[in-house]
Amino acid sequence: MSLLRILGKDGDREIPWDPADPQQLDDVQCRFETLLRQGYQAYSLDANGRTGEHLRQFTPEADEIVLAPRFRGG
Repeated sequence: MSLLRILGKDGDREIPWDPADPQQLDDVQCRFETLLRQGYQAYSLDANGRTGEHLRQFTPEADEIVLAPRFRGG
């Protein structure tokens, strides 16, 4: 089971998905791409919860993907 974690100002959401389930995979990929278009940044985490890499496209084999809004300075 993989996990999509979405960080937000109103709280965080976790969406588990089974990479072997095509419907779940399509749903998570659609959400991922929508949030990237809205300016979110995506990162993969390894099995130990450490940052793997900055993602520019959906990676279905990732153990965990974190989507976070861009930080804005001020």
